Amino acid sequence: MMLPGWRYDNLLQYAQSTLDVWKKSTGLDQEKQNDTADLVKDQYFYSGGSLYRFCRSCEDVKNEIDEVCDIVKRMQTVDIDPQRITSFDQMQRWYIVDPTDEEHYCLSSHWKAQIDSGYAYKQIGRFIAWEKVLDHYQFAQQTRAGFWGSIYKHCFHGSVRRSTQKSPLQMVNVVVNSNPSYSNQKYDRIEICGQGIKCDGATEEECYEHLSALSPRTYWNPDGVNCFPVDAVVMCDAVLRGSNVRETILAVICATVSNTTTFDPNFWKGFNKVLDDNNRIPRTVPRAFVVAGPDASTCKRFSLINAPVSDDFMVCCYDPLRSLRKRPNARTA
Repeated sequence: MMLPGWRYDNLLQYAQSTLDVWKKSTGLDQEKQNDTADLVKDQYFYSGGSLYRFCRSCEDVKNEIDEVCDIVKRMQTVDIDPQRITSFDQMQRWYIVDPTDEEHYCLSSHWKAQIDSGYAYKQIGRFIAWEKVLDHYQFAQQTRAGFWGSIYKHCFHGSVRRSTQKSPLQMVNVVVNSNPSYSNQKYDRIEICGQGIKCDGATEEECYEHLSALSPRTYWNPDGVNCFPVDAVVMCDAVLRGSNVRETILAVICATVSNTTTFDPNFWKGFNKVLDDNNRIPRTVPRAFVVAGPDASTCKRFSLINAPVSDDFMVCCYDPLRSLRKRPNARTA
């Protein structure tokens, strides 16, 4: 019989039943934030389904994960499969598809090994085979696991790497044309393909440095974890709503599985100033803040608090599992 990793609801129930003890053991009793659900969500991002890690200091958990991830990164540079690293097992936990079915606990065919720490996945997800990544994503989406957001971002970056001129990554708003009264955003589709990939910047300052020298047709995403408010910046093609007219834009992308995100006008102002100082990208190129969500319903349910004017903002869908529903060799997302 296999004892699966803990899921969010289980961890929330545990934290609520032992609240004072749990807060003290994790150091969260010093936090000003009082909402237990938010504290559990934040801790779960690092601990995954390990109750042992869930009850430890977040800094200790981060340091432990960093050590293992650093080993994986170093090994990858010499083409050694990270799965061969003994400590790599510390990053994985076993889960079952349906925890309400007793039979699933006893039959290994229902067990799934998952890297369930969102913090760990952001660091080493790119070293995992694409087919396995999609399998991890499918499980995370089905169970609304704590690492769902991290692996969604990783799938987005991975699809850009796999895109070609003939098979671009497409982000579509399915609502704009079917129900024009619902949204007045300027574009209904964005296509990314064939760009050079640049993954740099472990701090906000470093990210701005790289953006100030960003080249056209280069896809940039930060290398650090939660170090920058956006997930990618790229010059790409955008299709004007209700037409096949294309224009080149600079897309500032936020890939999220959340229903809402707060737009920071001060960040947008500072961000635009950095790009204004970039001599490689013309100021005449329109800029758009693009929110990409995991399915078509994103276009209706997502809410951007303090959203900019419609010409500067777009909500669209990128579904990593679309490739599984297409022919085996398809590469679009």
